[in-house]
Amino acid sequence: DRKVQACEQFYQNTEGLPETAVQLLQSLIENGLLFDKAGRWSEDLIDALDKTFDKLQVSESLEHEFEKTYNAFTPAEEDVINWLSVCPHPLTTAQLVCVSSSQNLDDTLTGLIKKNCVRRDGQNLLIRNTVFQNFIKANLPNTDATKRHAALAAQAVGLPKKWGLYHLSLGPRNALSLKAALKLAELHEAEGDREAALQTYQQLIADYPKAPVEERVEWVIAATTLMIWLDQFEEAVTLASALEEDIHKNKLSVDAEKFLTLIEKKGLALLHQQHFDQARAYFENSLKLAKKYDNCKVLQLRLENDLAELEFVLGHSAEAIQIFKQTREVARQIPKDKRAVLTNNDLGHVFLSLKKYNESSQYLKEDIEEFEHLKNREPLA
Repeated sequence: DRKVQACEQFYQNTEGLPETAVQLLQSLIENGLLFDKAGRWSEDLIDALDKTFDKLQVSESLEHEFEKTYNAFTPAEEDVINWLSVCPHPLTTAQLVCVSSSQNLDDTLTGLIKKNCVRRDGQNLLIRNTVFQNFIKANLPNTDATKRHAALAAQAVGLPKKWGLYHLSLGPRNALSLKAALKLAELHEAEGDREAALQTYQQLIADYPKAPVEERVEWVIAATTLMIWLDQFEEAVTLASALEEDIHKNKLSVDAEKFLTLIEKKGLALLHQQHFDQARAYFENSLKLAKKYDNCKVLQLRLENDLAELEFVLGHSAEAIQIFKQTREVARQIPKDKRAVLTNNDLGHVFLSLKKYNESSQYLKEDIEEFEHLKNREPLA
């Protein structure tokens, strides 16, 4: 039962203490994490309670309690709790043996369990309180955290691939950690975990501000795509705008298709925010530029579809239908392997909104046949 699980998670993070529970609830409310965007309690928050705790900024009084608890640890306990704090996954005793400097690990773990700071789940060891774990992780010196991540990424520790990539990506910043982060983001997306994939791209963008601009554009395109999926439209505009400004200010040379794709993402985020005039300007200006480049033929169609979508949202169904029909005809002349990005032709949905079910069914069936090979199945839905 999800509600029972939520209660158990809340209990683990408050240890059943009324004062701590009140503080935690107050922090959740103050940070806007207890209710959805409309101010209503959402059952989805039950499923995402761990991630909700991850976003939590603890109150000053709760932070003071955490400091008292942490400062009471012995050096051996502090070392073990620090190892566990950097792990968004459990560790076994054998894995801790590989990395910890504790001479009497069993005794140390027994002490931490008695203090209600660590719990066993079969062979696995975890910090009992997620909020406390995040507090420790946030206060670890960067050099210490980096060394711990590098050690945990070692093959001898034996972590699953995903977590090995995670720790490698947060080890010393170099070509290897960058490659690990990219693989980790791909893995998260393959698993359907968009939030984790987005966090990985955001970490990449923050950690490698001096990376070649072509690479940074690809990361921001990936990140803004995920933000739009996750309804983080304002954040997507901010992220795209920062890189757009950097490119213009420093006169950086960027592949036209990549740059215009970045601008399209900004336009889409503005469209979702109902900033219709701004969105139109971005789509139309990008389309004018795209027509100047031979390698932007497919992007032209995407941008025209974006403008059709804008007309549809504004209630101009006839204009939207005309554009969507034109782009579908042109798309048929493009090799199928290059048409995979043209999932934004919503002609079938326009007819559906008009209750023209025969036409809607015809075009939706065409879309299903066209895109059934995609790894990402959501456009088919």
